Amino acid sequence: RPPLLLWCSSRLMHRARHRSELPLLLLLAGVHAQYPARETAAALRWWCEPSRGHEAGALCMRAAMTEAIANANDESEKLAKVDELKTAIQAGRIDGQAVDATNPERHEMMQGWCSSSGGADAAGRKQACGRVSSRKDFVARRAVLLTWWCGEQGHAGSLKCKQMEFGSRIEATRAGAERKRLALEFKAGQEEGSEETIEAEQKQMMRAVCTSSHGKSDLFRSLCKNHVELR
Repeated sequence: RPPLLLWCSSRLMHRARHRSELPLLLLLAGVHAQYPARETAAALRWWCEPSRGHEAGALCMRAAMTEAIANANDESEKLAKVDELKTAIQAGRIDGQAVDATNPERHEMMQGWCSSSGGADAAGRKQACGRVSSRKDFVARRAVLLTWWCGEQGHAGSLKCKQMEFGSRIEATRAGAERKRLALEFKAGQEEGSEETIEAEQKQMMRAVCTSSHGKSDLFRSLCKNHVELR
């Protein structure tokens, strides 16, 4: 069945390419940490159990439609199910692939699953839940940097600060259409050379925060010790 799911994803990505949306898909998908596929599937089954009350949410609705594609009996049925999925995405009833990857509910799901005793082998669960923990630390560090670097240190409005603000807004936005709008708005504001400017400010910011009192905190200590940009 995994090959059918991959077939479905690749087909939708192929269509996105021809609509010139692939850069946006990559921008959106890059906002969040990616979790291992097997453990994500286990967490999704756990999250979408009727007793948990999430089956009407965009995450579980998309999962149900994708599962229907995987369970299709032949090629024509698969194509019909893919078209149903495409129609639901276009109508805004569920999120497209990249927008779904940024759904805040996905991280709530992983956190809940990691706090439960639900399935998956110990090694896989440890890896996935390690990423959940790392992401929580990343979000907490970003909040500190937005306050300290962008506020107290006077860098508000810089490209790096705008990037961090964009990430925070995406993660706080439930509606997939609004997340896509924010991504389009952010992408439209990028100029040639923006990536190099952001990278340079990233290095400057990390050097500064790691030599400040924040660098000695539990949240930053390990990162500052091992950060390649400080070498």
